[in-house]
Amino acid sequence: MLAEADRHWLDAQAEALDGDNAQAHAVLPRLAGAQLFGLGVPRAIGGQGGDTRDAIEAIAAVAGHSLAAAFTFWGQRVFIEYLLQSPNQALRERWLPALLDGSLAGASGLSNAMKFLGGIEALQITATRQEGAPGWRLDGSVPWCTNLRPQGFVAAVVVQRADGGAPLVAALQGGQAGVERSADLDLIALRGSNTASLRIEGARLAADELIHDDANRFLPTARPEFL
Repeated sequence: MLAEADRHWLDAQAEALDGDNAQAHAVLPRLAGAQLFGLGVPRAIGGQGGDTRDAIEAIAAVAGHSLAAAFTFWGQRVFIEYLLQSPNQALRERWLPALLDGSLAGASGLSNAMKFLGGIEALQITATRQEGAPGWRLDGSVPWCTNLRPQGFVAAVVVQRADGGAPLVAALQGGQAGVERSADLDLIALRGSNTASLRIEGARLAADELIHDDANRFLPTARPEFL
């Protein structure tokens, strides 16, 4: 599954990925070069075929060399899984190639949402319809999210509609107006995982950027792969 050169690179960089972010930029291209992100992705849409178990085994194999690299891998692959399960084919076609080749980072900001599903936390982002304009205005925050690669990322978040409708599963992009990434969080042994927080103030969400229009239906379906 992992070539000898990839195993040696992960072993050599494991301590650095624990301690700082100097090599964080190199993780995605390295794993993409090993064609790991396409495991469990149908061949017809650019993957290596198989099923989710193949992706899980690959993440475990990487974790045997670097937990920080495996955590980054998890973020990338679980975002890919959200696109695979989304009814939004256009969104999948737009981002999947760049996610598979590692030029775009995928981040899962759904930890808060999974706790919301279990009645533990309230959602921390609000979507408000704007008069005379399509889509929604988003305001709120994501306290922490892994794989927010400064070179380019897209993050999945769940937002509560101010009008009381079903929560939305949305995609936010790095560099998007109204989306501000913090500096990397000072996490013990995970400083090379591009983990940061997001501040969202007046970000625009168009209908074609929805992963799903009903988080109450989507989250239970996606949760097994998320875990």
